[in-house]
Amino acid sequence: MKKRLEQGVILLGTFLVAFMGSALNPAIPSIAGEFQAGASQSGWIVTAYMVTCTALPLPFGRWAEQTNPKKILAGGLGIFTAASVGGIFISSMGLLLGVRALQGIGTAMIYSTGMWVLIKGAGENLRAKLLGYSSAAMYLGLASGPAAGGILNQYLGWRMIFAAAAVISAVAFSGSLMVLKHGSTEKPGFPAPGKTSPSGSSLILYAAAAASFTAGLQLISAGWWGWIAVAAGLILIVLYAAREKRAERPLLPLKQLRRRSALGIHCISSMISCGVNFVINYLLSLYLQIGMGFSPQKAGLLLILSPAVQAVTSVGVGKVMMRTGVSVRILAAVGILGSGGAALWFSRINGQWSMWAICAGLGAAGFFSALFTAPNTMEIMSASGKERMNLASALISTVRSLGNSIGVASASLASSFLLGQARLSETDPEMLTEVLKLVFSFWAVLCILGFIMELRKKV
Repeated sequence: MKKRLEQGVILLGTFLVAFMGSALNPAIPSIAGEFQAGASQSGWIVTAYMVTCTALPLPFGRWAEQTNPKKILAGGLGIFTAASVGGIFISSMGLLLGVRALQGIGTAMIYSTGMWVLIKGAGENLRAKLLGYSSAAMYLGLASGPAAGGILNQYLGWRMIFAAAAVISAVAFSGSLMVLKHGSTEKPGFPAPGKTSPSGSSLILYAAAAASFTAGLQLISAGWWGWIAVAAGLILIVLYAAREKRAERPLLPLKQLRRRSALGIHCISSMISCGVNFVINYLLSLYLQIGMGFSPQKAGLLLILSPAVQAVTSVGVGKVMMRTGVSVRILAAVGILGSGGAALWFSRINGQWSMWAICAGLGAAGFFSALFTAPNTMEIMSASGKERMNLASALISTVRSLGNSIGVASASLASSFLLGQARLSETDPEMLTEVLKLVFSFWAVLCILGFIMELRKKV
């Protein structure tokens, strides 16, 4: 019973952060209007969240290795609950950005521990099933977020989106406290703090590098500030890597992330998969509204198709992996190649496309993404080694967030190249179609490269 409660808490937390990561997007114009915020300032509603939930999972994952992952998980749910409650009562854009940053911190704590706690002690077959459920929970959150956010914003106001998140997170937080109360306080068996712990300066250097790089990718269309942030992030990453090479037990397993290593290839593939799924949903949302005249609510309802297919397929993939023993390597390779095929399909988009053509592409994108996610997650966890599974959970979260950020940057750069200073949301349908063709072709090529790397990686 306790294990079921523990699994339920983690799956609910996975659903929650995916839900809140997408539910607020339809309400951004309403929020900007209420606080009289410009486009650049309102863009920080997404950026503040992305920066913290990308920069902090690995430090939190390492902290969890030295303490108790379940306490970190409960703390993350508590912070997310408090931030969501605060979001109901905020009265300024500055406070809203602070709430979003806190939600990102809570998300980082949840993602850095949830996967490890979910599969701890499970055999390989059961692990595959649980990872399938975890993927399904994430995709259900992504599917319901935009639709629920749009409906709540339209009829009750955008603050009710925070209220919905507060209720869900409060339930998950209460469940996590029950797990802690009735569970053991044993540590996960990793090295104790001391000489093997990364220094505080290493943690700060890594977090600063990841935050600067992620913020730059999010803001790259805003002008030279975005490019400066990306460059600063890259410089800090080089400095961090040089420092970590001398560390006895570094924060990141840099040797395992070397060229053609299994772990490194799995992480790159995960980044590509998340990026291609982001651009498909983001750019198609604009195409449906600008090119086909859909309302935001109608476009959001249609885009549910892809994550809904992902959620259903993820459960099936987990069961197939458990019962048949099919190679996870083959599933992941076929999944990323199929995602590239979906991107290639959308690269042919034009003003005469039918609803059936769009639905077929969305369904294919959802199916192949689900075919990739659970096997890829299992491979990252396995490649990290049993003693580093908690950190692997954080690594998965980090590379997925980076994939989304690179997706944002690719769309921004393509629009800057083709449209100049015009915004994507304000361009004419023909020019928007050209942007879509360029971006989707780029991601199709990346997916093909990911497929080749998956097949050629060192085992």
